[in-house]
Amino acid sequence: MARQNNGERMKQASRRTRIGNASDLVRFYQRLGFFPGIPQARVIRAYREDMGCVPDARNPIFDADLLLGDEERTCSIPGVGCIGPDSGFYRQVLPELARLTGGAFAPAEIVELWETRRGPIRVKFRLALHTIIVTARWKKSAPDLYVLQQINSFLTSQEGRFECMGLGIRVVMWLTREQKLTIQRERGNVDFWW
Repeated sequence: MARQNNGERMKQASRRTRIGNASDLVRFYQRLGFFPGIPQARVIRAYREDMGCVPDARNPIFDADLLLGDEERTCSIPGVGCIGPDSGFYRQVLPELARLTGGAFAPAEIVELWETRRGPIRVKFRLALHTIIVTARWKKSAPDLYVLQQINSFLTSQEGRFECMGLGIRVVMWLTREQKLTIQRERGNVDFWW
């Protein structure tokens, strides 16, 4: 058996991971656990119905839009206008985010406390036997998704972390470190928030 040099191995790796069209892009994300059991053509058709075009495999800036089609693994966080002292936004969104984790994050007794109408906002919840408090900043009625970084710091599970992707649209997902690194390596300029 002939030995391969590094150049040959790099060419083979490049061929294996080449994402040249929408089907390749969907297949790539399916290998990471997204869109389980859904035919690629159906994922692409749903994207085309929502967006008016097929997913652009050459431009990773639109990957967040594609992944939003997997309602079991991702969720969209609304933008401006959803936050206020009486909205209960964080109290409502934490259970939705917990659904993405398969039980790794299971907040209970969620309370949202506003010091003033402009914050700071404290979100208190029970996680297993511990009481956790995270602080959200007031951002003119837009959600502060950096609370997810605070929540990540309290999670002991090595199974995954909350990640946020997207520019205009905010897509939250639960990824392992390996999944995130694979996306960054293969898709390059994907816009993860942290």
